[in-house]
Amino acid sequence: MGFITIITPITGICFEKHSLQLQAAASHLRPVTIAEIPSVGTVNSWSSEDFVAALNHDAACSQYNLQFRQFIHVSFKVAAAMGPRYSDALKEHRGIVGRRVRENLLKKHIEPLFC
Repeated sequence: MGFITIITPITGICFEKHSLQLQAAASHLRPVTIAEIPSVGTVNSWSSEDFVAALNHDAACSQYNLQFRQFIHVSFKVAAAMGPRYSDALKEHRGIVGRRVRENLLKKHIEPLFC
């Protein structure tokens, strides 16, 4: 089972039940414009590659969606409520998830401090 089968339901739950709450939670980061977040149906139709392209912080990528990225940043409350279903999937896919998180932190947050 791919990690996308765990993460896409999180977007649906968040959008349907928590969008205003998540918008408020994101206000200290960057406001989330709910109207610019892809629909649940759209997200559910994405391949893993589409999901990563929308989420990965690469402004040069035409699929990158800042609003979706911010929405996911504040959706981990829902992921935490999934308990072992989420944490087990995260452990199972820790190689790719860890690599992407590490790359993002290094290239987008740490390296700019020294350049």
